[in-house]
Amino acid sequence: MAYAYHIYRVDPGSDIIRVEHIFYGFSKKECLDEFHAHLGACSGLNAAEHEDRIEEEWEEIPDDELPAPEDGEDEEDGEEE
Repeated sequence: MAYAYHIYRVDPGSDIIRVEHIFYGFSKKECLDEFHAHLGACSGLNAAEHEDRIEEEWEEIPDDELPAPEDGEDEEDGEEE
């Protein structure tokens, strides 16, 4: 079983979700490692975490449903199709 860790960034002063990040992994630890690595690169997510404006949700998914690069990203240049 694999996991999808959904992180929702909520606008300050409201309950409106503006951004969703999804971190995938074969374990919850892999998802959390990706989340923490991304915090350093994403100022909006980092600020939301420090201001307690994050909602989270775990989803169990079959291993074969983990997204692959061909599902939306070009491996050579890392850009979405």
